[in-house]
Amino acid sequence: MVRETGTAHDEGPEPAGTAHAEGREPTGTAHDEGREPAGTALCVVCEEYADKRSFPRLTGATAQMAEIAGLLDGLGVAAHVVGGGNPSWAAFDEALTTWSEGWRETGAAKPAIIVWSGHGVLIDDELRLALCDLDLDVEQVTRDARALRRGVSAETLVNDAVASGADQILVIIDTCHAGDAVGRGMEKALRRWEVMSTPPGQVKWLGIVASCRRNETSDGSGPLLTALAEVLKDGPSTTEYRSAWSARNESVGGPDLLAALTERWRGEGQTPVPATLGTGLPVFPNPRHVPGAPARLVEHLVLAARGVGYREEGWFFTGRKEVLGRIVAWLAADEAGLFLVTGPAGCGKSAVLGRIATLTDPVQRRETERYGGLREDDPDPGPSPDRPLASVHLRGLSPLQAVSELARQLGLPEPRNTDDFRGELRELSPQPVLVLDGLDEVPAEHLRAMIEELVFPLSRTGRVLLGSRDRAFRSCLAEDGRGDETLPEALARLIGAGVTTADLEREPHTEKDIGEYVFRRCAEAGVPQDRARETGDVVASRATAVGGGFLFARLVTGSLLAGVSGGVGEDQWLSGLPDSTEAAFEEDLRAGPVRVREDGTELPGAARDLLTALAWTVGRGMPAGGVWEEVAGALSDGDVSYDESDVDWLLSVYGRYVVEDAEGGQAVFRLYHREFVSHLADREGPGVPRPERWCWPRSSRTPSGGRWAAAGIRSIRTWCEGWRGTRRGRVRRGSGC
Repeated sequence: MVRETGTAHDEGPEPAGTAHAEGREPTGTAHDEGREPAGTALCVVCEEYADKRSFPRLTGATAQMAEIAGLLDGLGVAAHVVGGGNPSWAAFDEALTTWSEGWRETGAAKPAIIVWSGHGVLIDDELRLALCDLDLDVEQVTRDARALRRGVSAETLVNDAVASGADQILVIIDTCHAGDAVGRGMEKALRRWEVMSTPPGQVKWLGIVASCRRNETSDGSGPLLTALAEVLKDGPSTTEYRSAWSARNESVGGPDLLAALTERWRGEGQTPVPATLGTGLPVFPNPRHVPGAPARLVEHLVLAARGVGYREEGWFFTGRKEVLGRIVAWLAADEAGLFLVTGPAGCGKSAVLGRIATLTDPVQRRETERYGGLREDDPDPGPSPDRPLASVHLRGLSPLQAVSELARQLGLPEPRNTDDFRGELRELSPQPVLVLDGLDEVPAEHLRAMIEELVFPLSRTGRVLLGSRDRAFRSCLAEDGRGDETLPEALARLIGAGVTTADLEREPHTEKDIGEYVFRRCAEAGVPQDRARETGDVVASRATAVGGGFLFARLVTGSLLAGVSGGVGEDQWLSGLPDSTEAAFEEDLRAGPVRVREDGTELPGAARDLLTALAWTVGRGMPAGGVWEEVAGALSDGDVSYDESDVDWLLSVYGRYVVEDAEGGQAVFRLYHREFVSHLADREGPGVPRPERWCWPRSSRTPSGGRWAAAGIRSIRTWCEGWRGTRRGRVRRGSGC
């Protein structure tokens, strides 16, 4: 009986959401200086037994458990292998008590894990886990009495895990007859929890997974622990996108871990038995977590999960050579000042700023060159390893949140306020270029401070590349009573440094640039050259006529290419083009897939409800795992309850409309463009009250870093129920903040 001590990884694309896929290192270990453990784990492994006749050696079991303990430790879970392996009954009993009482004394209700690997026997139809000094090579009566007295029951493990004070517990047993532990462990937990008081806002969960049914024997190779090691390294093996396992989530829930173990299972002749009790919260460290992972369009994450090659939208970047040339020259001048890129919705402000950020970053630049995204005559700022650049999208941020992100990218200490950040910034040489996008999407209560504490002072001492509609400044400047000034004149007066503006609405060759963009996307998708060129001309002409810009072109091109894959004939290829960005969006939703659950239930409004929910959040976005689903259900036209599987479906099918970002150690989601926000927020129609935007309160999150606690979910559910009642005219209107 030989245990596998490692798993070979086939060559191929990295799993989506892993640290390697995101190009960054994963989180550190539980022993990092100053870091408290995220949880505790007691690991028991018996490879060799004194009674070799009753218990053959499980070769490789100790090494297998050592690997698991190392993986847990690397994820921040303090793992202890009892006796270093092969413990006696006395050593185990002492270690179990010390572990349970020690974790309770910390006062932290953080998760607890027990992993057991070895032999198990059934005595009087009850499982007993064998320790290394258990000798059963005796006559039957003595054997049974000895096993009952010196063997370890599943109830004992659960009892001490519950006594440790942990509110989320995972027990993994890889032995013969292990399935017997499942029911007994659940019964023990229920009895213990019935007599315990649970603090307000705290919930409990127990998960047990056994390597085989109670009437089965294990083959001795440790398939459950093999699966556990793989999950601790890379998460689930599915090619489907799972929001719970996002690289932006610090933690995953116990139910997610159990599901991943089942997916990784490769044992033959035995069946794993999982069971859960209570409410699972995301508190177990996520091996795919990447601190500081940038915001990404979900569509690209979905394709990466499937191992499908894709091209970033920026690799199709076309035109805008005049404004890019001006920005390149402005950067080369190396003088303090502000460069404002402005224009209407959908004109490509973010794309222009993103182009500069991409071409100055060595890693992104290499990818762009690899896929032909940088052409010979394109304006090019060149890579700048010695000229740092930091960028942030200001949507929903306060000034302090914005400078915190900039400081992180520049390797500066976490600022206490904007003055701190500016002071640290002055010490840098050379001065970095700061790219601030979406000033017009800053919450109204923070807009003036964002301008006066960041945009203006930073532009006086360094270079700031800013993307915004000019209306963000208008209200601020109107208070000065100088209505005769142009925007550049007013900004120059207030900043006291050079100001350059570029209005993309007035840029020449816009229609030509849009046509070239559409052509390249179609050609890349395999559309014949002549047809792709005609499509580019027609879509560009319509985009210009309706004022939809590049956003309109992006939507329409995506719909056209979906039609090609769906078998639309050439004669219908360009018929019935929409006459607005909103119409293009609506057409895509109308013609798109309908949610059908595994039980056959159809939810025809799922896509619209879930997308509309994202229109009613501020900040970086809305978390899944209870929040997004509740809001979508409240906005639905009927009594629909959504769950995380519905969210994952939407992200897999309509990920082109959703951006995944991070906030407080969790993944959050927002709509790709503010035009979608405006359109969906107005969907209710006359006579129907609109919900108030919800400011997701940090008090509803767990102290350990931002995942939603039970109390937070309950408060959101209460708000949503109030909103449902309001729509029916039965209860008062709920308040979001």
